[in-house]
Amino acid sequence: MQKGDLLDMPISRSMPSIGANCHELRINDKSKTWRIAYFIDKDAIVILEVFAKKTQKTPTEVIDRRAKITVIQKMRPIMEHQKRKQLEEKGFRVGSAADFLALSPEEETYIEIRLEISELIKSQRRKRSWTQEQLARAIGSSQSRVAKMETGEQSTSLDLMIKTLLRLGISKNQIGNLLTGNLKPDLGPA
Repeated sequence: MQKGDLLDMPISRSMPSIGANCHELRINDKSKTWRIAYFIDKDAIVILEVFAKKTQKTPTEVIDRRAKITVIQKMRPIMEHQKRKQLEEKGFRVGSAADFLALSPEEETYIEIRLEISELIKSQRRKRSWTQEQLARAIGSSQSRVAKMETGEQSTSLDLMIKTLLRLGISKNQIGNLLTGNLKPDLGPA
């Protein structure tokens, strides 16, 4: 899940009422239905709450776990600095993927653009409650090609990705805003 794979309904659902990257895992037992509210951070999956589901509404105390997420996010730079220091003390060289792959600034920007477009395709498909197969039919392609687009796989052409965004209702101006950094993939319109 930390690498971008997500569990979908009926096993898990997104919980934007708690915060970004928050989800609810659904587990049915013989006598109870359990929920595990969790937050996907880049370094960990944080269990926010485990509770027995008794009503359709998520308990208020679970929604109030937003404070816990805020603390995690504020601590991230401190933890990253400590990890980096420990690794460097052990002789490791710490840097970004761009450093490791010796990417030029243009190559790094190109990869970021592809990934942002991929995220927007996935978020817009989900907002429409379409499966990958339904989107594939809508664009005259295959489910496996849609899956590749949603992960930003290099074999997928930007041409097809842009056409897919247009089919999902993203306007030319919104695509331009995405490319200039004025539209975030997870906040794009439905």
